[in-house]
Amino acid sequence: MTRLRPTGLWPLLLLIAPAFAGAADPAPADDVDAQWRHFLATAESDAVYEALSQAVGDLDFGQTPADTLCRERAEPLQKALALAPVSIAAQYFAFQCAQVLGDEAAADRHLASLGGLARHALAQASDDWMNRPIRVVGGFDIYALVAATGLEFRREILMPVPQRRHLVYRVIAWDPEARQERHLYIDFADTVVRLSRNEPASVYPSFRQRYADNIIDSLAKVDSLAGLDLKLTREALRNGKPQAIVAGLRPLAERAGHHASFHWLETCRRAPFEGCGEGLVDALLPQAEERHVMPTLLLALAYLEGVGVPKDESAALRLLDVADSQWGEGRADVQLVWMYRMLDAGPVPASLLKRLQALSAAGKPLATVLLAHEALDAKGVDHLPEALVPALEAAARQGSVSAMRTLGLEFNVAGEEARAMPWLRMAAEAGDPASQEVYGSKLYFGRGVPRDVEAGRRWWRESAEGGDVDAIKLMAWQAELREAWPEAFDWYASASMLGDDEGTLGAAALLEQGAAGLSGGPERAGRIYEGMLRGARQAEARRRLSQMHREGNGFPKDLARARQLLEEDAEKDDRQSQLQLAVLLMGDDLGEPDPAAGKAWFERAMASGDGEAFDAYATYLYYSEATPGARREAMRLWRESMQKPGEWGLNNAAWVQCVSPMDELRTPAEGLALAERMGDPTKLPAAKLDTLAACHAANADFASAIRWQQAAVDWMAEYAAADPSTDGMRERLALYRAKQPFIETDRGPETPAAEAEADADADVEADADAG
Repeated sequence: MTRLRPTGLWPLLLLIAPAFAGAADPAPADDVDAQWRHFLATAESDAVYEALSQAVGDLDFGQTPADTLCRERAEPLQKALALAPVSIAAQYFAFQCAQVLGDEAAADRHLASLGGLARHALAQASDDWMNRPIRVVGGFDIYALVAATGLEFRREILMPVPQRRHLVYRVIAWDPEARQERHLYIDFADTVVRLSRNEPASVYPSFRQRYADNIIDSLAKVDSLAGLDLKLTREALRNGKPQAIVAGLRPLAERAGHHASFHWLETCRRAPFEGCGEGLVDALLPQAEERHVMPTLLLALAYLEGVGVPKDESAALRLLDVADSQWGEGRADVQLVWMYRMLDAGPVPASLLKRLQALSAAGKPLATVLLAHEALDAKGVDHLPEALVPALEAAARQGSVSAMRTLGLEFNVAGEEARAMPWLRMAAEAGDPASQEVYGSKLYFGRGVPRDVEAGRRWWRESAEGGDVDAIKLMAWQAELREAWPEAFDWYASASMLGDDEGTLGAAALLEQGAAGLSGGPERAGRIYEGMLRGARQAEARRRLSQMHREGNGFPKDLARARQLLEEDAEKDDRQSQLQLAVLLMGDDLGEPDPAAGKAWFERAMASGDGEAFDAYATYLYYSEATPGARREAMRLWRESMQKPGEWGLNNAAWVQCVSPMDELRTPAEGLALAERMGDPTKLPAAKLDTLAACHAANADFASAIRWQQAAVDWMAEYAAADPSTDGMRERLALYRAKQPFIETDRGPETPAAEAEADADADVEADADAG
């Protein structure tokens, strides 16, 4: 007797129903986790994707395959299953073919595997934009998952997240059983990169970025709306002129491109012009009338802002209700508020805040997170409102990475390390790159936790590979400490590719210095700097070009050009350019000395009240003019600079009062009091520790002097081993051990030079610790 077996997908739907319902099934998930770990650790990219492409690359997963196709693909399919057993597409095709060919045992086996993989995938599903997306092997798995779960595909939106690991596919499908839209956030880019482990460049975010860009370009070439929408929207936004932006966005918006529609709306809100919004509503209406959620929400946003239609908050709320009925559980409310905040249109309307508050009270994590950020954006608010903390903590315990991140980073900024640490750790372990960078810095520098340098580096690398630009630059800095110049360059280049100007400057500096193993040298550095002359860091680029022209490095030596480059920004009251120009004019670096012009630039910089300008002029007077009168004036300026924000001059004034060869300026007790104002000694860089030690020695406290001088020497050994000022620090340590204070000679100090070098590295530590 032939056994009747169910056909179609209902056996699989029964298997995965608990995942849709939110129920847990730990044992199978653990099995799939183990399969994924083994796959990611052992599989090789080229072999996997070649096999999958041959087996399932051209399939329509909405159709049952013919038996002839199953027989033709039998061998490639078996190879694909062997190489990528976690591929949903391969397991689904194998299940379908086993059914078509009447192999019940194989069908049962592949159905069980498919059910486990689908359950595992859906268990990862989250509405939280900071949570990890569903991991799959390739794009074919996305469509196989939708088909295998009985969902009806509607559209996909590409959501590149530059400072995370992923190129997220936001897959929007209709669930006919629940009669609601499902939004699944899925990624295969991270899988591809992890399987490319034999490619040395794969560790750098620039590799991920290039891969994501290639995917977008490839989709655009085959007229995929998702690829065209993102690619052409990016191109339109580069234009800068509102009319040209809208002209570039309009064709994609008329094809229901989400990015094009949103940025059309955003452009008309930000820079309206006659007829700007005409056609936007017409582009959104067809899908909004079919009650598709995202176009309906964009239409609501248009009514809120009066773009293409008169402002009408009541109409916007009615549309929001429609979207919410199609998506459920307040997700549409959260999405609309998130998009409104993306517009940077000011405070969220009270009607939307009221809806968020109700959702937060009902335990919806993202509503609570948005309320917290809206509160933090309010004028005069610089810390998390305590009233929101319990709800955020509850959201974090429910698994919301956005809530973990908000708690950890905001408590950290507020200086509440004890409250920050548990949430930073939790968010780091959940994969948030920003939290990983800050948590890694806490471990590396021993801030709020016992110091663990290796653990700190591991978290930095994890964060950097995930695209956090601060962590990327920390990895570059670490490579520089090891003099691994090509590695440092690649990290800086990755930061630059993600739009970080400091990364661009870091990469160019290595070329300018002629670092070994890099091609292009100073000439290439000069081209990079010249390419930055219209950007946000153009003044710094000009300062570096000025130095190259002064030194004849990468360019013919040209002192007139060097001066012109500095004057361009000095005339615009750029403080650093004014001070550099002033110092150079005092000497012969720009030709004949011109002390009057140099002094005029110092005075112009000080006229702004900038403490750094007072400190810089005082340092010049004390160490370059070095007459008794100039040194007395320097001390007066340092005292004045200490009254400015930032207490500029504190370190230099303390140093001089403790080590000056002029008896009238050497007041050790006052110098020590100033040095102790610099902060917790365990958090000070070497230059300030050097001053603190000198002041203790000047007050005959040699035990403290030895302690902090040794700390300064250790700091230099770890962070600036090649710096020549380390020798002077070691000499002072020997003096203190011999119970002798250090008195500076009139030939000039080692400390200000050391301070300039060491403070550059101190900035790295301070930035890392602040997150």
